[in-house]
Amino acid sequence: MTSVPQRIGNYQLERQIGKGGMSEVWLGRHRSLENRLIAIKLLLSQDSEWIERFTREANITSRLRHEHIVQIFDHGYQPPYHYTIMEYVVGGALRGLIRPRQPLPLDQALYVLRSAGTALDYAHAHGVIHRDVSPGNILVEADSGRVLLTDFGIAREAGKA
Repeated sequence: MTSVPQRIGNYQLERQIGKGGMSEVWLGRHRSLENRLIAIKLLLSQDSEWIERFTREANITSRLRHEHIVQIFDHGYQPPYHYTIMEYVVGGALRGLIRPRQPLPLDQALYVLRSAGTALDYAHAHGVIHRDVSPGNILVEADSGRVLLTDFGIAREAGKA
């Protein structure tokens, strides 16, 4: 794979903010709407099966419009990368808030679980099973504490293999 481009579509890539087994997530800024920050997920593989999974994830997630599910804005291909443009959450994953031998305060833990639960309930009501709920896939917004479920990469739709 070649080096990451400086720009994807109308977005300037600023810095890497996450990495998974087959993708990287970058902070992006719109070229002319300077306050428009987004997250850009780049698929690092050219394998057709991975491309199909990546596209399926974008399609599934884009249909789920819920206050506790990260929103997808765009999906496409800019050689050599397939990409998904999504809501940027200022904060981090729940796993960063969990400290050994220091549990989250009960009210915060309940709020996180209720929020993630309502997102999962909504997804299930729309025929989507997440299948990868973990502290790394639950984001917590820094200022508001809003909780968002992300990474529907291995999700399944009811009735589909």
